Amino acid sequence: MAPSLGAHRVVHAYGRRIEAYRLPDAKADRYALAEAWGADGRDLLTRLDARDADPTLRDLPAVQVLRWVWLQQFYAVPPETPMRWRVAEDLPPAPQLICTPYDVDARFSKKRETTWVGYKVHLTETCDEASPNLITDVTTTTPATTADNTMPNTIQQQLKARGLAPSEHLVDAGYVCADTLLASQKVTIDLIGPTPPEPSWRAKAGEGFAGSCFVLDWVAEVATCPQGQASVSWTASADLEGRPSVAIRFGTTSCAACCARSACLGTARGPRSLLVHEWAPYQALHTARQRQKTAVFKEQYADRAGIEGTISQAVRVSELRRSRYIGYLKTRLMHFLVAAALNLLHVAAWLAEVPRARTRTSAFARLAPVAT
Repeated sequence: MAPSLGAHRVVHAYGRRIEAYRLPDAKADRYALAEAWGADGRDLLTRLDARDADPTLRDLPAVQVLRWVWLQQFYAVPPETPMRWRVAEDLPPAPQLICTPYDVDARFSKKRETTWVGYKVHLTETCDEASPNLITDVTTTTPATTADNTMPNTIQQQLKARGLAPSEHLVDAGYVCADTLLASQKVTIDLIGPTPPEPSWRAKAGEGFAGSCFVLDWVAEVATCPQGQASVSWTASADLEGRPSVAIRFGTTSCAACCARSACLGTARGPRSLLVHEWAPYQALHTARQRQKTAVFKEQYADRAGIEGTISQAVRVSELRRSRYIGYLKTRLMHFLVAAALNLLHVAAWLAEVPRARTRTSAFARLAPVAT
């Protein structure tokens, strides 16, 4: 029996994946095409939700995914009105936005210049000189938009549950913040890594007086500026993320007459003010920033280079950055298998007494003259 005209149109338009289509060049034409697809999706979902529709079709996983994607991408306007594609400002936040119907757990993420759709894996490895470097924890996060600085406590708890908690935990800069430093201290683990820079424009520009230039007396609840002036107000407050903080304000008269006003306030009017974390997180972050400037820190942190080599090896040998499977559980299993394979390679190299490779010198750096 020959298909009807409507059925033929559906098969022709939706019989292939969207990647196989050549989309129009003009933006207006692309929007018109997307809205036509949205109208077809609305019509299909309306028919499936009708009272006389087969409920087994309505509950199919593919139909559920279609419904989620449609609601995220289009405005739910009545059938008699033209379909409207959502603008970027009206899309769900990145942790909730489905990027591909073929893997509803995968999310779009970006780290510096690298962008991807999928997941994020965190590897933890030993760095003892007398034994092979072994991966002791593999954590695959979903969504991939999960911030790195939320992960140290989770990883440390997993290591502790297996009796592998370290005394020192060397991490990348993205894992260090006041909260992770405090959480690590509670489980007697020293979190070592570059601290985030001070957020003020003065600290970033290296001009004027940043918050770290002020002396805070937490007992007397008084702050002293670099010019020796004491604050007039010390009030419990909250930062933009709702975390407990302290709002500090200096006197209008003393700031107006200060010889360093331009360096401290720039062109701003009024007195100087500060917003700092409460004592415990402030002290943890301040101490970490001071330690970061020492030679001891540099010597300790040098051991972290090993995990960068392991990640590079995993990318080259096992294509760690490209999942062979669809779905979070299968991708997580792949990460476990990759880690197990790398551990076997490391043990074999250690037993064969193969020396660990040093950090490679680039071809350009090798052209530099040798000092005599």
